[in-house]
Amino acid sequence: MILNLVDGIQYFFLQVNDYGSKQIFEKKMYEHLGWYNNKRYAAHGLVKPDDLVLVYFTSKALDYRSTLKMIYKVKSVTKNNIRFNLELWKKLNGISYYTLQDLIRKNQLGNNFRRVGMRGYTIMQISRDDFETILTLDSVTNNSTNNDSLPLAKFNNIELWDRRDIIGFIENYNSHQKSNNSSKHS
Repeated sequence: MILNLVDGIQYFFLQVNDYGSKQIFEKKMYEHLGWYNNKRYAAHGLVKPDDLVLVYFTSKALDYRSTLKMIYKVKSVTKNNIRFNLELWKKLNGISYYTLQDLIRKNQLGNNFRRVGMRGYTIMQISRDDFETILTLDSVTNNSTNNDSLPLAKFNNIELWDRRDIIGFIENYNSHQKSNNSSKHS
């Protein structure tokens, strides 16, 4: 997968519940009054226009529950970084909470991801490598986010894998799919 990512932008992971998901779905924005009163929300103050925000919808969200499903680009930020106006950058196939936990357990995502699902952590800055890992993993998932069909099942025998392993898998998978499709039409 070749991405056209721009240098200088930052990447964030945002967890939203019912209220946060309603802001995003209905108003195309995310707002957190008083974020500056708690050091857990410090990353909120770092967000600037053109940054990319991965959105994980918690079990209490209006839709896509317990799934990393959307990436938004920040269009603008209000005074004191209270509100981010957002536009959809990419709708993901979806990565379930269980898959994220498996990646975290295997140290395949950065330490910040250990906060996924924790109450009180809404936003965190992530590395470009973690952002690219999420995009690559999402490209091999189907639209199912239930525990029975985790996309990592194909990697069960690999204890520690990195982006090169995933890219190799994708290339082999795509090649296999093309050969299957061409033999079906012959």
